[in-house]
Order: sequence, then C-alpha cells, then structure tokens
Amino acid sequence: MRFMDEAHAHPTTPADQSRDGPARLLTPAEVANHLRVDEETLAAWRCTGRQSLPFVRLGSRLVRYRASDVARFVADHLCIGEAA
Repeated sequence: MRFMDEAHAHPTTPADQSRDGPARLLTPAEVANHLRVDEETLAAWRCTGRQSLPFVRLGSRLVRYRASDVARFVADHLCIGEAA
C-alpha cells in the first residue's frame, strides 16, 4: 500500500515509518559508502536527476536519504542473469 507523505508530497510506504517514529535518515557519506560511490557522485545524481534516488533537503545545504529509499534504489537496480 502506498500513500502520500503530506510534508514532502511524494509516495511513502508503511515501511518508511518505524514503531519509534519517522524513517531513519542517512548521511551522504553513509549512502556513498553503502553504494561504493563517491559523495560527489551522489551530488551529481541529485543535481542532474540522472539516478532516481530520492533525498531529503533540510535547509539549504543539509541532505539526507531515507534508508528505505536506499534499499528500494538497490532493489530496483538489481540485475539477474544479465551481462555486466
């Protein structure tokens, strides 16, 4: 089941919320380490929209990623039985 998060106007799922409150937010450094890319690559993806990895902008400079969005991004880019 998907529904809209009123504060950010994009779809969320019940998995985005834990029993303890809002979704866990990751820093760009944590996401870059997890995906094995440079933080500059994440910044380029945000600026160009080249990859569909949602992010949260807090203020004018602070960026965070929801852990559930990072997991979904990885799952959406999973290739099985394809040549690299």
